[in-house]
Amino acid sequence: MKPEEIHAQREMDEEILYYVRGMQTTAPVRAESVHGYLVKIRRRRVTDSMAADRLGYLVDRGFLAVREEWAPGEGEVRYFEITADGRDVLDGVRPWE
Repeated sequence: MKPEEIHAQREMDEEILYYVRGMQTTAPVRAESVHGYLVKIRRRRVTDSMAADRLGYLVDRGFLAVREEWAPGEGEVRYFEITADGRDVLDGVRPWE
């Protein structure tokens, strides 16, 4: 990967973490709302699958946690919440790598 691509991914990861951190206190955060935030507010050209990929990466790194629930008519729904590690990265307490 090129350095500018890595930088763009890191920026998007930070935007996702900030969004989840701010929104989880008011409403459950779903992948669809994260994608909508990136496209409509942050003006990024990302697909649903690209946003889902970054969410999966952040979950794997331990910066986000996933809570799955069953919703009538929708099936299994995934909600994302920021973890203590995610907060530490955003606050600069610990580095990304």
